[in-house]
Amino acid sequence: MGFIERLLIFALFNRKFAWKIVILYARFALNTIFKVEIIVENHNNNEDLKNGNYILLGLNQESLLDALVYPASAPEYFMTVMNIEFALIPLFGWVSSIFGWVIFRQWPEHAKKKLNKVVAYLNNGGIIHISIEGKRSKDGRLNEYKKGPVVLAINAHATIIPVVIHGMRDRLPYGSMVIRPGKVIFKMLKGISTAGMSYNDRNELVNMLRNIAESVLFQNHQ
Repeated sequence: MGFIERLLIFALFNRKFAWKIVILYARFALNTIFKVEIIVENHNNNEDLKNGNYILLGLNQESLLDALVYPASAPEYFMTVMNIEFALIPLFGWVSSIFGWVIFRQWPEHAKKKLNKVVAYLNNGGIIHISIEGKRSKDGRLNEYKKGPVVLAINAHATIIPVVIHGMRDRLPYGSMVIRPGKVIFKMLKGISTAGMSYNDRNELVNMLRNIAESVLFQNHQ
């Protein structure tokens, strides 16, 4: 019986145990197979993060390797809200089905239908991972930021944990199939509470997050 079959069986009866397998697999693949070292910088209190109702919001999206870096680095179990591109990755796509993660084709109409499910999950103490960029960057520059993830956070009164990943494009450039050994920094920035915010605050919050991303990314390249 192969790894995927075992994972399916474990997930049916104990998803916490299955998630541990996912973490171990992600770390083994990155560290041992691909020789990619993950350095985690967390600017938050881990005890606070255990309470849930927060969103790991990816501020930059450069590589398909993100699918392994997040489970290998995040302090707690999370549900990913992903686009179809990531869901088609063999292992990650299967895992998304096992854990009931939300897959969307695009933000407008299709994503709105699943918004209530995700908000309820957050309100019950869940943790969500989602990217605010609509698609992966081809050259390292930030793509347009989507308002959907911010609206989601506001509707759930969730705390946003901005995440910036450094070095990913050097490990697996856009369009390449060759993974290059080296370091990747997974940086969890200070959380931003959406308590008291409304739908009318969405644009200001998106601009704030983009400014944070540009500041951190620019600083990293000095």
